[in-house]
Amino acid sequence: MDPLTDTRWRQSTVTQGERLTQCDTQISWVWRDDRSGHTCGDFRIASPSPADTCPTGPVSITANAYRDFHREYAGGDSVALVPYDPAWPDEFERFTAWLSANLGPAVIGRTEHIGSTAIPGMPAKPVIDVMAQVPDWEQARPAIIPRLNLPEWEYWWYDDHMMFIKRDGFMGRRTHHIHMAPSGSKLWERVAFRDYLRAHPGVASAYAALKTRLADAHEGDREEYTQAKGAFVRETTKRAMAWSGTSH
Repeated sequence: MDPLTDTRWRQSTVTQGERLTQCDTQISWVWRDDRSGHTCGDFRIASPSPADTCPTGPVSITANAYRDFHREYAGGDSVALVPYDPAWPDEFERFTAWLSANLGPAVIGRTEHIGSTAIPGMPAKPVIDVMAQVPDWEQARPAIIPRLNLPEWEYWWYDDHMMFIKRDGFMGRRTHHIHMAPSGSKLWERVAFRDYLRAHPGVASAYAALKTRLADAHEGDREEYTQAKGAFVRETTKRAMAWSGTSH
């Protein structure tokens, strides 16, 4: 069966509790693009099977990652902080210029350097985080996904934004994260967080110390590290939004 032309997926394994069950599923493309040489797009999975064996109703999927399941990504899921590099802002400018040239101003609008690499003196994972404004999802997704659908890229769709991860090659180390969201998205609060830490060195120092401590405690688990920072980030973001006088 060719999954690109045959819309039937059979014998999909589903985990429910501690038992594995088998169910029939059907896939249909919401939209697809073959121009890049790598078929991509959004597809929808509908399961007609009983509720006690498989999820019911349609499920939309938008995610893609090229990988070899016989090896790990370079760096794995580890947390490795490095000292602040003054070249990071220049890399942000270079990368966003490339992004705008490849996607076009009608697709990518305002861009901001966020995350720890955007805060002078802050130790960070050496990954450039970019916030990018998109006009709306109906226009942006079919325009962006085919152009960034390559072995060194992966993307993930969330309720309110898309995240693209760029690596330094197939299965390589992360080099850039792009967080795409329309104007007014809550995600843009990350810009206020950045500005607040830039303007308040004492808070930035406390954050640096917390990051260093948590990186040691959760060296092998990136998600645990991120969650452990959550309370500090949320509280500081509240203060940052009040300080900046904005809602998003």
